Amino acid sequence: MRFSGKTRNERRFKMKWPKNSISKGRILISDKTNLMLIDRDTGEVVKTFEDGCTIISPEERQRRSNYWQHVNNSKKSYSSGGFIFYLYNDESKFSELSPRTAARIIYLATYLSYDDNILYSTQRKKMTKSTMREALGLSVATFYEFLDEATESGILHCEDGCWKLSPFSFRKGGVGKAKYDVLVKLYTKTIRDLYKSTPKKFHQYLGYVFLLVPYVNTEWNIVCHNSFEPDLDCLEPMTVGEFCDAIGYHRSNAKALVKNFRTITFSCRGEQQRFCTFVYEPEKENMRIFVNPNVMYTGKHPENVDALGAFF
Repeated sequence: MRFSGKTRNERRFKMKWPKNSISKGRILISDKTNLMLIDRDTGEVVKTFEDGCTIISPEERQRRSNYWQHVNNSKKSYSSGGFIFYLYNDESKFSELSPRTAARIIYLATYLSYDDNILYSTQRKKMTKSTMREALGLSVATFYEFLDEATESGILHCEDGCWKLSPFSFRKGGVGKAKYDVLVKLYTKTIRDLYKSTPKKFHQYLGYVFLLVPYVNTEWNIVCHNSFEPDLDCLEPMTVGEFCDAIGYHRSNAKALVKNFRTITFSCRGEQQRFCTFVYEPEKENMRIFVNPNVMYTGKHPENVDALGAFF
């Protein structure tokens, strides 16, 4: 049996086969040409492995599966332009912002530099008030309203001539020993596309969702009351009426809210997708509210939400 041209792990497994790969009542025997699996009791050849075959242990198979899962997840992140972290905690001033300002801060966060939290308008040029207003696409009056609220909260501040976002709320790269209750990945490219394709009058709708991060399930991206519940069947989805209450929107305008959310779309990997989707459940006479995982995701198992693509 040859393992020519194979990985070091595969060559190593050749040495371990007699000990680790013998099932009960069976043994591996080599005749210098082929490797055979023999039944100890009957002497019957159960299986013959011909020259050139590769034998991989269950441990190696799992390692490879984990590797490709990591590669695919990395490709997904790369196709979304990488990501930055939003660190939610009860003490964060971000949750006190108005929805419009929250949406604009999230957009600015996609311009963060690594480690020092400085905002850059281009790869080498630090952001100024002028380039910040240009990036946000706001009128002078609206921009200064935003700037006043953002700086007063401490989320956005100017230090030594550099505009920065609070490292207690946003990070690019590692988060170190920062404290947080929920760590959210915000995907750079999709958030920029989402912001730019959303009319300014609807910026508050983006902010509604970003401010409800503690209610977004960490695995399934469903707005619910038990956001850390991993079992989809055990979720307690927030009703549209409860969603209205949480964002300060009058319940009598719930239909208009759903209608407006359905108009908010963006381009992702060559197709138009919705920011949020409201899925009707006839048996419960209610809707489940899904947040697009290509915009933000908290969990460690993105494969769990792949099926949600059908909704978007």
